[in-house]
Amino acid sequence: MLKRENSSSSEMRPSSEGSSKREQVSPRPIQVPLSSEVGNILEKISDDAGLYFEFSTNEKVAMEVSAAAASSGVRSFVFMKHVGLNVAADPMMTLAYAGVRGGMLIMSADDPSCHSSQNEQDNRYYSTLALLPMMEPSTPQEAKDMVGEAYRVSEELTLPLIFRTTTRVNHARGVVELGKKAVPKKTGHFDKDVARFVNIPAYAKQNRVRLLGLYKKAQEMSEASSFNRVEGSGDIGVITSGVSYTYVREFVKGVSILKLGFTNPLPEKKIAEFIKGKKAIIVVEELEPFREDQILRICAQNSLNIPVYGKRSGHLPREWEFSPDTLKGIKEFVDVQEFSKPMDKVDVVLPNRPPTLCAGCPHRGMFAAAKKAAGTSDVIYCSDIG
Repeated sequence: MLKRENSSSSEMRPSSEGSSKREQVSPRPIQVPLSSEVGNILEKISDDAGLYFEFSTNEKVAMEVSAAAASSGVRSFVFMKHVGLNVAADPMMTLAYAGVRGGMLIMSADDPSCHSSQNEQDNRYYSTLALLPMMEPSTPQEAKDMVGEAYRVSEELTLPLIFRTTTRVNHARGVVELGKKAVPKKTGHFDKDVARFVNIPAYAKQNRVRLLGLYKKAQEMSEASSFNRVEGSGDIGVITSGVSYTYVREFVKGVSILKLGFTNPLPEKKIAEFIKGKKAIIVVEELEPFREDQILRICAQNSLNIPVYGKRSGHLPREWEFSPDTLKGIKEFVDVQEFSKPMDKVDVVLPNRPPTLCAGCPHRGMFAAAKKAAGTSDVIYCSDIG
């Protein structure tokens, strides 16, 4: 692990009993462009805020350090870009069976349009795969408010919670009202519970049943969550979340909007009630038809013969991030407001700037040595700048 220097008062300390005591922990893996702002800020303020912060060797290690803290009763926060969660998925899947004793948030910074990533995967599927609760903010203010509620939900369920964001949410700026500063619990103690934390098959079978029960409880919490709310009125219903909600809110008029923030498990009763009596439902979401497919299932299970439009109907794209322009795909159903025409492109040819290895990156020396060793041989280098 790469630890902060001068971290005298915030290092992990072994207790006299031999089990670990940990201060409030926020590890992060190296190379996470979309969530890098979070790490840079926390590293800077950690001493004043009473946080222990570390850069971990990779996402898997970061997940494990964060899980160790939360299992000891201390709130923890681990964050990474979407492809990093693939690396961390191995401990995360079993962590769902074991659960946590202190609140734990797993921030996945997804990257529609591949601004700095090698793929466009939709990490919302991890929430259903692992049976973990998930929340998705739409604005800076909501992100701030949602974190506090997310910790409360995590602690009540004794489960880690996936805090899923996307590029535009992460890079947004806005005025944020702060509330009363809470005093964090700085130390914890790990109490052994073999049946819970040692998931050999005999114990894992029972913990699977426990997890399913907690997932059912999470659905009840989702039904009651203030982050799932109806706005506006109209006979056309729009179901949306994340940054897509902000586009719908600003540019689509005369519709009823079901804004989802607590997005796994979905509030199925609230959704079914929202759909009843509507002429049509439009699902606006970036990337995969993750939510649209669930809406179609809810309609079928509740005998709601209401047309659902979105990606499956071909009105909205599955690729790339959304923008106000994307909403033109649903103009045949709703009133999409005109927006300011962007400035004309400047007729200037700029030189290409291909991605490069950053100055000081240790991979530069490794790559240079590999090239020197290969000499004039015809070699294919299978790698990327990450």
